[in-house]
Amino acid sequence: MFSIAFVRWLLGWVDFQIKPRRKGACERFLNLCAKNGVGLWKIGRSEEFFTAAVAVGRYPELRFLARKAGVRLKVQQRHGFPFSWKKVTARKGLLVGMVVFMVMLHVFSMYVWSVQVTGNKTIPTDKITAAAQDLGLSPGSLKSRLDYQELQRRLMLEFPDVSWLSVNTKGCTIEIALEEQIKQPETIGKEIVSNLKASASGQVLRMEVKSGASQVKVGDAVVKGQLLVSGIAENEAGQTRMMRSTGQIIAETEQSLVVDIPLKQTVLKPTGKQVVRRSARIFGLELPLSLTGTPKGEYVKEANREILKGRTGDLPISVYTEVWTEQSEEEIVLTEQQAKEQAEQKLEELKKEQWKEVKILSSNQSGKIEGGTYRLTLYCRCEENIAVESEIPFKS
Repeated sequence: MFSIAFVRWLLGWVDFQIKPRRKGACERFLNLCAKNGVGLWKIGRSEEFFTAAVAVGRYPELRFLARKAGVRLKVQQRHGFPFSWKKVTARKGLLVGMVVFMVMLHVFSMYVWSVQVTGNKTIPTDKITAAAQDLGLSPGSLKSRLDYQELQRRLMLEFPDVSWLSVNTKGCTIEIALEEQIKQPETIGKEIVSNLKASASGQVLRMEVKSGASQVKVGDAVVKGQLLVSGIAENEAGQTRMMRSTGQIIAETEQSLVVDIPLKQTVLKPTGKQVVRRSARIFGLELPLSLTGTPKGEYVKEANREILKGRTGDLPISVYTEVWTEQSEEEIVLTEQQAKEQAEQKLEELKKEQWKEVKILSSNQSGKIEGGTYRLTLYCRCEENIAVESEIPFKS
């Protein structure tokens, strides 16, 4: 049944009316059609006329039979592929659009649209995709130029912690599937012999010695460079044992930081003039979207690349935007309050950088202007681990 309907749609058919000129003419027309082998279907009847359907190629034959039977024929509707195709060809723009779409679909399917990484746990995805890009695999790469076996081999060499790796194609998506090796515990080779020495002067508050012979006790005052824990110890029998000293010596120390801020400064201030440059990258091809060149003079550039996203990840289409802001030099003189604010901000940055593991118990700061410079000094009473390992060298 489906095959008959499909053939009828492919060849096309027409629905038409049969209007009699005299009584019994419609029945005579139907009999003539059957006698001449013209197949009709969807035959219906009303008070005034009959209706039927016939293949479009047989419809011209009905005119002779209609005159012979004494009826008039009137086409109602046309159906099927020939009439649909005629409508399409009448709209040349639509036809051209369909052809261009099919060509673009074929061309775009030849390129890599996205690269996905699966199975990695400790190795960052960005690191793997960057290595693949160096080897020629990235969104926009031509799939026919990729050597998947060579990619797998070179990526395995690039990441020795990977036990196996496979580069698979899924349509326009390339999947890098891998599995990382299970790392075995590192074996300790020949153990070094070391002491623990004081990195700063202070008073010992707590001791957590795991190995080695303690040379100080809680409450002792120590100076920078003093031996705290020795890696050479004697037992009760007078035998000497050498080891690696480990542990923590928590002491109360005094620390200070100094920040100098010049009162006269040359700063760059925006003039309000901006130059915007844009370009689009499509399958690795960079296309300029603006004709503006690189501006000359004092400018600060801010750049951003926006990658279009798809369901499977990044697409090989991105828009790159540069915003150039003109700057002019201006000499300013800071007030004492402004210099103090700058110094305090810089002081906080130094504390985070240099005192990551230092606990501040109390602090005070003082600032003053000296010869065109504002100097801020911070004094702190701290609690920190002052034990620093120092290897004991032995000549072999």
